[in-house]
Amino acid sequence: MSATVTVWVLGDQQNIPHPVLIEAHNRRIPNATIRVLLIESIHRLAYFRAHRQKITLVLRSMRHYAAHLQGLGYLVDYRQAPSLCELYS
Repeated sequence: MSATVTVWVLGDQQNIPHPVLIEAHNRRIPNATIRVLLIESIHRLAYFRAHRQKITLVLRSMRHYAAHLQGLGYLVDYRQAPSLCELYS
């Protein structure tokens, strides 16, 4: 039976290699799949005081990062939600 280890990467912390991914590999359970969770939250973006064009760049960057991680073989869970609370309700 294989397990899944989920790591949450914030939208403004798109690093390759990301420290949380390195840590997940170091502590990896045998035969476990590493899933990367990326959340696009409208509430969080409203809190992020920036020009509309910069917010657009952040969102595009998150989507490209997700595609890049998939290309590296990671299971990517990319979610869009009005807020984090509504994501799990």
